Amino acid sequence: MLSIRMQIEPTVEITEAAKATEYPKVAAINNTLHSLFNQIDVFFNQKLVSPPNNAYSYRAYIETLLNYSKSSMESHLTSGLWYADTPGKWAAPPNTKRTDVNANIGQCNRQYFTQNGKTVDLLGHLHCNVFNQNKFLLNDVELRLRLVRSKDAFCLMDFTDDDKFTIRIKEASLIVRQVKISPGVILAHANALTKATAKYPINRVEVKAFTMHRGILGDTLDNVILGQIPKRIIIGFVGNKAFNGNRKFNPFNFQHFNINYISLYVDGVHIPSKPLQPRFTGEIIYRLVSYTIFWDWNSFSKRSINYLTIGLR
Repeated sequence: MLSIRMQIEPTVEITEAAKATEYPKVAAINNTLHSLFNQIDVFFNQKLVSPPNNAYSYRAYIETLLNYSKSSMESHLTSGLWYADTPGKWAAPPNTKRTDVNANIGQCNRQYFTQNGKTVDLLGHLHCNVFNQNKFLLNDVELRLRLVRSKDAFCLMDFTDDDKFTIRIKEASLIVRQVKISPGVILAHANALTKATAKYPINRVEVKAFTMHRGILGDTLDNVILGQIPKRIIIGFVGNKAFNGNRKFNPFNFQHFNINYISLYVDGVHIPSKPLQPRFTGEIIYRLVSYTIFWDWNSFSKRSINYLTIGLR
């Protein structure tokens, strides 16, 4: 299933007559292929096997950011229009020239492929739990996908006067690898299925969104996770307008919002034992917060993790 790929040809088109000078004012956000969708449901024999979630674009972005090397981001990941935004230039208008000191170079690169209504071909791996394991799907199992589009206001940075640009998907294809299994193995599978069901071990990933109201000095989120305790939690903060879709705000502009205390409790026990108390103003102290991303990631031995330089904000 790791070989399943999706191919889409989106084109950025205007909804009404517009002058050619307005095309440079619009660009797609990073990881465009996956940012086009906010939810992907996977069905086996009409049974939903993926957790319901409306933040697929964030899962795809975070998994790509943390799990792929710089060389991957600069090579095969560009087939899904992954061009990392320039740190500190998230709000740069798309029509900012590349040579400008305030230019968002990643945005300029993505804009090149959709400029003047050009059609671009995108290709990439689907970030779904069942597609992140290496066992083959049995014969006679119907696979069905339901992809829910993100709002144009979410996946476009549009600085035109009346937000006249939209994204249109002209064609979508699912690329599936098929293998020929020997008759003896097929017979063995059939015999085994008479005694037990097929089991696919997966690493379950869930994305949850919580709202923290403006103006508060502190907040406590109770019962964030019920049931099985995860082995890893990744926390990010993003503006409400950007999360819900606003053409002037980049939804992947994660910010610290001057948070100076964060603590996680599992059954009343601190995890870690000492709360994180960063400072982003005055005497800046946040290295420990940044370094926690390595904890229990096994990145010092077999597994690697992409990690941006501390201080790029």
